[in-house]
Amino acid sequence: MISILAYDLKKAMTSRGMLAVMLFMILFSLAIIPLISQTGVSFQPGVNYDYSSYPTSNGFNVLMVAYNSFGQPLSGITFNLTGVNFDFSKTLTTNTSGLVEFLVPANSTQGTLELNVNIVGSSLSQPNQIFLSGKPGIPSFLASINLVSDVSNASKKDIFVFAVGPNFSKPDYVLYYSIIPASKAGGFYGPLNESSMKYLADIKDITTVVNFNVPSNVSVNDMLLVTAFQRNGTMIASLETNIISPNINISASQIASGFLSGILSVFVPLMAILGAYSIYGRDRVSGVLESVLVRPVTRRSLLLSRFIAGLMASAAAVIITILVVDLIFAVKLNQYLSATFIFSSWASLVVEVAAFIGLLFAISQLTKSTGALIGAGIGLFLVLDFLWQLIVFFALSAAGTSFGSDYALHIQTLLDFFNPSQYLALVQIYQTHTILNVPVNVSNYGVTLATLLIDGLAWVLLPLLLALWLVVRKD
Repeated sequence: MISILAYDLKKAMTSRGMLAVMLFMILFSLAIIPLISQTGVSFQPGVNYDYSSYPTSNGFNVLMVAYNSFGQPLSGITFNLTGVNFDFSKTLTTNTSGLVEFLVPANSTQGTLELNVNIVGSSLSQPNQIFLSGKPGIPSFLASINLVSDVSNASKKDIFVFAVGPNFSKPDYVLYYSIIPASKAGGFYGPLNESSMKYLADIKDITTVVNFNVPSNVSVNDMLLVTAFQRNGTMIASLETNIISPNINISASQIASGFLSGILSVFVPLMAILGAYSIYGRDRVSGVLESVLVRPVTRRSLLLSRFIAGLMASAAAVIITILVVDLIFAVKLNQYLSATFIFSSWASLVVEVAAFIGLLFAISQLTKSTGALIGAGIGLFLVLDFLWQLIVFFALSAAGTSFGSDYALHIQTLLDFFNPSQYLALVQIYQTHTILNVPVNVSNYGVTLATLLIDGLAWVLLPLLLALWLVVRKD
């Protein structure tokens, strides 16, 4: 078996079809160069946060919340907090409600204090600042209002409210809104009180997402004014804004992830299919394997040997390609991809390779001509790569939702488990805690270490076992 494997590995590494695809894939990695430059990479965190504070005899109590673009609280977000012009340093992680509460020891005579805030893993060149002030027991910011994307309609915006009562108790406020004509936007438009505005919602939780439907008679240049009031009519927060889609900027590390999962993943299945055809499929349907089987080797042993050889050759091509990408980042950005990123990307792509080799080996047992096998391989490649988004679109349409909504993210992620060419994308979702650049609690979408391991093993083993079962019937 070892001598057969050595022969098959040499055959795979010197196969002209395999070598051509390997060379093209490695050269194509150079396409990442135009995507990066020292000055062209920017980052704006997909994690949003709000905060409030109030002084005590021991310092300032601070409450922070982390949430995504849907207004969903995010657990496990780590903040690095350091004092500006005073000694304070703390690293804290949000709880299951997306909240973190802490004390900043300070002398009450120091007045307003300033903290630098960095979100771990954000790569921000300059930290954000928060300011600590207020009256004892009374939070400095009783409420803050922002726009978020609607979970079921990506083109629609809703209202996110972070609000607290005394001593960070649950709030009891009310939300009103007005549509400000474009001619008055940014200027004086009368007193802000409930009688001059329209009721929107009661605010009784620390974080609240309020559904908002834009009135049909609103002009595209009009502004939305949203205001929170205490029950006694005192205004505590206000937001004047257009209802627009947020801009999303991508970090340097996200470029590498996007390149590997969005571009390189296209060529990895192609390399696997062509490699499987050149080292096994062509010989199988043309009858060449029959001459090999004159020797004391079974069809099952021969298939398994060539599967391993093809997988090893492809795995070598993949790691070389990833290292070329790493070298480009080192030259252009003076940064290196982490060993964890390199290994996980390589292992994920090897899973994809194994799946496609196994699938083509299985298909070769059912075809009787090289033309039919080539056609089947191309069809498999087209359906699972180029036409996959069309399949997802039909699934979303049948479910009555649209791309970008929270429900759509659930459906897309579920479908990706049934496509080996999306395996790397699933691994990156798990690592980055984002889906389509939207920060999420990925376990809510079924992406966990356990599901990834099960899915990966299934795509490595099931196509191979199917091919072995089909070929055993011929022994």
